[in-house]
Amino acid sequence: MSARLTPYRPAKGAEGGAFYASLCAQCRRDMSESHPCRLLIRGLLLKGRQLFPREWVQGGNGPQCTAMVPIKVQPVVPAMPAPAQLNLWGEVP
Repeated sequence: MSARLTPYRPAKGAEGGAFYASLCAQCRRDMSESHPCRLLIRGLLLKGRQLFPREWVQGGNGPQCTAMVPIKVQPVVPAMPAPAQLNLWGEVP
């Protein structure tokens, strides 16, 4: 059984900040300041229900954006220490 999606609109600034951090900051649509996500702009600036992003919905797992395009994150490869480099305790690895 799938959860029904209802329109989502952050109730206050902290809720909007959490939405941005968990979704918008992880989305390709908002990767540059020169080409910001239009949905985010509409969500931040517009007050009317008809103009608010329909892609922002409340689902069974909390708020989500149906237009989200996740950024592919490259795994972090730990750097190898230089030969004879001391570690935190003064030992040579």
